[in-house]
Amino acid sequence: MTEEEWEDRSLSPQILYEQLRGRRRLTRKRRLLMCACCRSLHAPIRSKIKVKKWLDTAEKFADGFSSDSERYTLKNAIRSVRRLRPGDGPFLFLLGLAIVKEASHRNLSIAIPFTSRIFGDNSVLFTNLLRDIFGNPFRPVAFDPRWRTSTAVGLARTMYDARDFNAMPILADALQDAGCEDAAILGHCRDANGIHVRGCWVVDLVLGKS
Repeated sequence: MTEEEWEDRSLSPQILYEQLRGRRRLTRKRRLLMCACCRSLHAPIRSKIKVKKWLDTAEKFADGFSSDSERYTLKNAIRSVRRLRPGDGPFLFLLGLAIVKEASHRNLSIAIPFTSRIFGDNSVLFTNLLRDIFGNPFRPVAFDPRWRTSTAVGLARTMYDARDFNAMPILADALQDAGCEDAAILGHCRDANGIHVRGCWVVDLVLGKS
């Protein structure tokens, strides 16, 4: 695949995801991709308050802040609800993938075509989530630590914790003030049509996450 093909919005998520094969330090991002998919789905079960807690726990697990006991409790809850509400199966399947012990490329690649069918005509949303989290594998960015100012880090941390990324253009200004002129970074922050979730590659760079 070429970089031009990677940017082709008509490509299927499965083709895009296969380009990430071999990148081993992506377990956290793979988990967050499944969580972002869950938050984007409009399953009936999402109206329940406990689902928000489940997703929060899954994201905590991705960042290493959730205990094994919390994960096992969540796993049992998912199994229980799946038996009672079969129609919520796709949503619960993705949430379950976010908490599997080994979030390998192989495990999640199985879910990609399944996820694409769930999104249906909105599969472009899924590819946008994937691009936001993993960035462009054909053009890795060398992030200068000097750009990681207190202002930039504070903005990134606030957005990450609140799951509210409306301040991305302001983050671009803060990075530029710190000397960043990288077109990919600034463009991603200022893209008016962009989508940003936990795991966003620019926010991760500012926070020093991988």
